[in-house]
Amino acid sequence: MGEVKCPVDVPSAVAAPRPILKRLEALGTGSLAWVEAKPLVSELRAGGDVVATLAWAKRWSSLATAEAADGRWTLKRTGFLRPQITVRASDSDVNFAIVSMGSGGDGVLDFANGRSYQFRGSGVRHPGLTVSDARGRTILTLTLDPRGEPTSASVEVVREAFGSDQPLALLAILGWYLPLLMSRYDYESGDLTGALVATWS
Repeated sequence: MGEVKCPVDVPSAVAAPRPILKRLEALGTGSLAWVEAKPLVSELRAGGDVVATLAWAKRWSSLATAEAADGRWTLKRTGFLRPQITVRASDSDVNFAIVSMGSGGDGVLDFANGRSYQFRGSGVRHPGLTVSDARGRTILTLTLDPRGEPTSASVEVVREAFGSDQPLALLAILGWYLPLLMSRYDYESGDLTGALVATWS
C-alpha cells in the first residue's frame, strides 16, 4: 500500500497527479462547489481551480473513480441489507476504508488504521449532509441543489479543518458520492429531494 503525507494513511495510486488538480489545503478557501463537468463526471471546484473529480463507470453502476492531488481511488457499493461503500487505491483490490450505511441513511467511514468519520443527513429545505470526526467536530458540510436529480452542490470546509491532519479531499468526494449513489442506484425512478428528506428525517 502506497502512502502520501497524511496521518490517516490514505494510499495514493498515482505518483504524479494531473496538474489541473489543486490541493484543497493550499487554496486558502473553504468554499467549493461540485459541478457536472460532463455526463457521469463531476468536478469539485474552488473558483477556477479543480480540486477533485468523480467519474462513474456507467450510469446505473455504483462503481466510480475519484481523483485528487492525494491520489486516485475507486468507490463501490456492496451488500444489500447492510450496504457498504468500499474505498480502494485504484491499483489495489484491498479496502483501506469502508463506509457502513445505517438504516436511516447516515454513514460511518472507518479507515483501516482506526480513524473514523460520521456522515449525517441535514436539512429539509436544503438537503445535504454534514461530515464530522469521531469527536463530533464538523469537518465540512455539503448542500445539494434541491431541484430533482443532483448535478451540483456547495461544499463548506470549516476553517479549523485547514492545517489539520484530515483527508479533506477524500471526505468531500465521499460526501458527494453518497447522495449521487442514492440518486443513481437506489432512487432511480423517484425524486431525490423527497428521498433524502424521507431517509434522513
